[in-house]
Amino acid sequence: MWGGGVAEKQGSVRIDSYKSNTVDLTVNSKSRQFLFLSDSYFPGWKAYINGKPTKILRANYMFRAIVIGPGKHQVRFEYDPLSFKLGLAVTLTTILLCGVYFLKERRKQRINPAML
Repeated sequence: MWGGGVAEKQGSVRIDSYKSNTVDLTVNSKSRQFLFLSDSYFPGWKAYINGKPTKILRANYMFRAIVIGPGKHQVRFEYDPLSFKLGLAVTLTTILLCGVYFLKERRKQRINPAML
């Protein structure tokens, strides 16, 4: 964390957990400034400061940053893409429709065994 181009200590950041879809940090900031992550900016990431949603900014075209106020904060980044939810909904709907079709065909065969 850097503030105003001055190379003095502006606070501290501790990585509490770093997984493929979540990053948990403890941040102690002396002033309002940017928290920069050198991870790729990609739609679907969400950020929370002390459990409250905050906007993720695009830093240097390809990285993530958020604005942190002074004080100690718990920061969480979560990857929760809409595309995954849509894909899951389509998959579950398809499985349901196939199941309904299978049950209807099976019921038809029970009613009219001559169709075999």
